[in-house]
Amino acid sequence: MGSELSRWAAKDQIDEWIASVVANQTFADIGGIGVNSGNERITFAIQCGAKSATMIDFRPADYYEWDIFRRVCAQKEISNYREMASIDINDPQLYEKIGSYYVVHCTGVLYHMPSPLLAFENLATVVEKYLIVNTITVPERIENKFGVLNFSEGIAVFLPGIGEYERSILREHYQTKFGWSIDDVAPRLSNHEKTIMPWREEGQLSCWPYWWLFTDSSFRSLVQVMGFQILGEYKWEDHTLQIFAEKMRSSEQSLSEREGRSGEGDSPSTGEEFWARAGAYPRNRSSDSWRTSAYSTIRRLFLPCYRVALDRKLNWVVSVKNRLKRVLLRK
Repeated sequence: MGSELSRWAAKDQIDEWIASVVANQTFADIGGIGVNSGNERITFAIQCGAKSATMIDFRPADYYEWDIFRRVCAQKEISNYREMASIDINDPQLYEKIGSYYVVHCTGVLYHMPSPLLAFENLATVVEKYLIVNTITVPERIENKFGVLNFSEGIAVFLPGIGEYERSILREHYQTKFGWSIDDVAPRLSNHEKTIMPWREEGQLSCWPYWWLFTDSSFRSLVQVMGFQILGEYKWEDHTLQIFAEKMRSSEQSLSEREGRSGEGDSPSTGEEFWARAGAYPRNRSSDSWRTSAYSTIRRLFLPCYRVALDRKLNWVVSVKNRLKRVLLRK
């Protein structure tokens, strides 16, 4: 592993996180083909020994950025990866469509989501162990010639709702720091249809503009409330907060854990396979044996409760009988 890391040097903290956990494991990069694939992590994960790597994006397979990603992979002589196009992280059926992965990288995505909590909740379902995620965060204090903005802990700024005063301060902040305007990435509602990142597109909420600016503390809280323990973080240019997190074990383990195996990102279980794994009936239901198995499972689950109730009832009957016996003996 050390020789591989010396050959494929990590370009940033995210690469270092990936290198520390991805060897012989499944890996997915969700939303990584954007901006000329400058942030894709598929090639590095494979170079670090990932068992499998899958690029997942909401753009269709014939979108030009997919071709850019493929060229990037070809230049690095990487071909053993999979593609999943037209996948929306807002889809409640995300897990059913893409499966789960031991390590998931998803950066540059959440601040484009109208409902980041919903998107994150879906994202959490496809993470088996480790998640690398980020968002744009806003400093707790911004001061320039247009005024002062203070953002306390727990704040998330809904950008479609900012007024002209806030807009002027944010415009100066980002123009000075990065050379772009808040008006481009979070346009005014009055003329958003004419901009390159409208709030609505074809009658639906768009995933192009910046919808939310979290504070660092509020984004950390979001990661934690979604069931993850933060293992590390780093801030880029006091602008984006990258977090490396581990999924906390719940009281009910995932199906792949129950079977003692790591998911391959294959098609997830159907309803019948779920119950088959739980022992209710076999996968092959060509005969009526599944009914016997289902009865056996129900009996195994509920019979102990029935026995407890029955024992309590018998104890009550015996107790009443003994009391009556004592009363009769006294007479």
